[in-house]
Amino acid sequence: MKQSKTGRIPAWVLSHLKRYGNCAIGRKVAKELGDELLPLLQEEGYVCEFLTIDHSGEGKSGTTYLVRCLCGNIR
Repeated sequence: MKQSKTGRIPAWVLSHLKRYGNCAIGRKVAKELGDELLPLLQEEGYVCEFLTIDHSGEGKSGTTYLVRCLCGNIR
């Protein structure tokens, strides 16, 4: 899988952040990077917030892991 310049963030995540301003990163990426995720994204030039959305109250099961660019830092 193609990686970012830091070598830790998958390139598709940065592509989605650049194009859409957010990215559903999936459980695997969220768990692998953990607390390092936001600092690594900042190194790549993206100041983001990390959101965890629990769908259990919506008649569904599962969790969505989302990173969203904060105002004005989309390249």
